[in-house]
Amino acid sequence: MARIPTVMMWDDHDIFDGWGSYSPAMQHCELFQVLMRHARRAFWVFQLQHALDDLPPQQLLQRANVSQQDPQYEPVQWRARLEGDRLALPLLDGQPGFSFGYHMGPVSLFVADLRTERSRTQVMGADTWIAMQAWLGTLRDGTPAHPGSKCQHLIFMSSVPVAHPKLSLAEGLLDTFGQDHVLDSNADDLKDHWSHGDHEGERKRLLESLTRIAEQRMLRVSIASGDVHVAAWGSCYRRDIPPTSNWAQIQQFTSSGVVHPSLLGVAERLFLQLLNHTASKVQSIDVQHCVEMMLFPGFNRYVMPARNWLAFELDMGGETECKLWATWRCETEAGFSNHLQAVYPAQK
Repeated sequence: MARIPTVMMWDDHDIFDGWGSYSPAMQHCELFQVLMRHARRAFWVFQLQHALDDLPPQQLLQRANVSQQDPQYEPVQWRARLEGDRLALPLLDGQPGFSFGYHMGPVSLFVADLRTERSRTQVMGADTWIAMQAWLGTLRDGTPAHPGSKCQHLIFMSSVPVAHPKLSLAEGLLDTFGQDHVLDSNADDLKDHWSHGDHEGERKRLLESLTRIAEQRMLRVSIASGDVHVAAWGSCYRRDIPPTSNWAQIQQFTSSGVVHPSLLGVAERLFLQLLNHTASKVQSIDVQHCVEMMLFPGFNRYVMPARNWLAFELDMGGETECKLWATWRCETEAGFSNHLQAVYPAQK
């Protein structure tokens, strides 16, 4: 592991299951806050690989219009804070969390922190949205003299899937009858999703932001995600744009944790049937944006329950265009199977 470069971002289990999806009273209680404080320190040292002395304390933002239900924290000027560390991550200035981004030739990678400011009605706070929009504005257009410098693919890393089957009935039942309990992950797992009713508005804002930058820079956006213990392929698209204009189509590639076992239990198989049935329905976000689950490549279902991992590979088609391949390696009884999907360069 010491020889392999890694890009890491925390999620709820780095704090505890469902962090951010409990009631405000529980989120703000002393026990929860102590656990969060120590989890934040551990994440900073062991995953982000920074010196503990460089981590500023987390302070609530003192603004009159800040909701007690949606915590917002004092933004950090990370560049000045980490200027003495030549290996420091490119954390975005002006945000309280740990979102960061890389530009790597024709590919850019944005790693979103979806936990620092999370609540039942918020995924990212106002300052993080502003910082993310500013970073998106740095994506390279390329020039006639240097066409190869253009960013052709943006990979948005979202720990929780943006495209996922929406279990509206289960959400309603858990919202009505569910209780806050850290040992019962059913309710918080559903409340965690971008597709939950409490986060639908923010999901719409995210898709609008990503499709807007795709049109402005004429590039393809892909979402890399996990968390849901299955492999899956989804699509977020603008229904008002012709299919030939593929910049308006965002593909999401979801992979389970590489050590997570296959879903083989009776209850798990019943849940998979429910997921596959629900996945066949297109989700209309608004009059423009839709989310749709696609049949998993080389499989006759929408979700693949096998243990798996996902790789992105560039297929260079000359100096000016490259294709992005997503390949899942899924465990089988005899070894593993390959499942491929391509993301072609943007077309108007």
